[in-house]
Amino acid sequence: MKKMIGVFIFAALMGVGQALAQNGTVRGNIAIKKISGNNLGDFGCSNLTVTVASFNKKRPYSWQVADTAKGVIKDGRCSYSVHDVPLNGSFTVSLSANFPKTCDLKIFKPDSSFPMKRTSRGPFEYNPAVHEIACTIVK
Repeated sequence: MKKMIGVFIFAALMGVGQALAQNGTVRGNIAIKKISGNNLGDFGCSNLTVTVASFNKKRPYSWQVADTAKGVIKDGRCSYSVHDVPLNGSFTVSLSANFPKTCDLKIFKPDSSFPMKRTSRGPFEYNPAVHEIACTIVK
């Protein structure tokens, strides 16, 4: 009986290991088209969050993973790399912004994502854009 339980636990762990081995990375560069406003303060690439979420009609948003973008926003480009994205699962990529200061007028206009699917074990590359980021205080 103990041997049977040990074999079952080993088989279960092998299945988990194979599932984890199939997870991969979605990465890319975010093009920043326009930045404006009088109260952006220290707004930078680290204020952008990239979320990769499942796109499944039967079980919408059954999983999601996110990471913070990196880089120098003044260069007009931020990079990101989100790990643990399942192989052969449909997903979308969304961008959000965390403004460090208050704004009377806040604008954040990212690209809209479409359903995508990782079909190979290598990294999947998607390069979205943010058309406008603005934070203005009315005086």
